[in-house]
Amino acid sequence: MNFTNLALASVAVCSVAMFSSCGNSINKNPKEGEVVTVDADDATFELVYVAPGAFTMGATPENEGIDTFTELPTHRVTLSKGFFIGTTEVTQEQWETIMGNNPSTLKKFGEKEDKTLPVTDITWAEAKQFVKKLSEKTGHKFRLPTEAEWEYAARGAAKTY
Repeated sequence: MNFTNLALASVAVCSVAMFSSCGNSINKNPKEGEVVTVDADDATFELVYVAPGAFTMGATPENEGIDTFTELPTHRVTLSKGFFIGTTEVTQEQWETIMGNNPSTLKKFGEKEDKTLPVTDITWAEAKQFVKKLSEKTGHKFRLPTEAEWEYAARGAAKTY
């Protein structure tokens, strides 16, 4: 199974960031919203296909309260290729399975340890290393997504998944 423009869910690095993958498609003609899973050791990653499209990037009127200083001016962005992206942030459990450690300082929800919380407290270099190891373990070439891919997916590509 090969992937084309596969983006995996986000990793919390300061703010939420994501990573993705490239290769041949799981399905030569994936449908918008198609969900696939990728297994790596004891970790499973669920990914959704985001079709190509265009959107206004930056702080648009519906984003009231967002830091407009860093999100202006808005501008039109076209993504010419679709991609797969994770349906959730990378969890501490997934990170630990791939990397062998859990760098997150927040490991509890209430009084109970919860490895389904997103991984945090990682550097850009560590995120890149995670993507590399994930690629090696799965045989698929993952990559960090662009800011435009992340924002387009986060906005639901004009739809909610």
